[in-house]
Amino acid sequence: MANTLTWDKAAAPIDVADLDVIGTMALGVRRFGRDRMSDLLGSVVETLPTVARVPLNLGMAVARDDRED
Repeated sequence: MANTLTWDKAAAPIDVADLDVIGTMALGVRRFGRDRMSDLLGSVVETLPTVARVPLNLGMAVARDDRED
């Protein structure tokens, strides 16, 4: 509790492993496929800072793409 402002606002200075985003991306990949998710998020992801892309990339990495096209 060294930083009371951050503690009071329930905010972290950085959340590299944001499990909500990782899980959502993994579910999206499983539902729509890796290529479709890349197409949908391509232009948005390119505008994000590198550290903000980490949860999205982790979600892609942990997803199993079981779909048969």
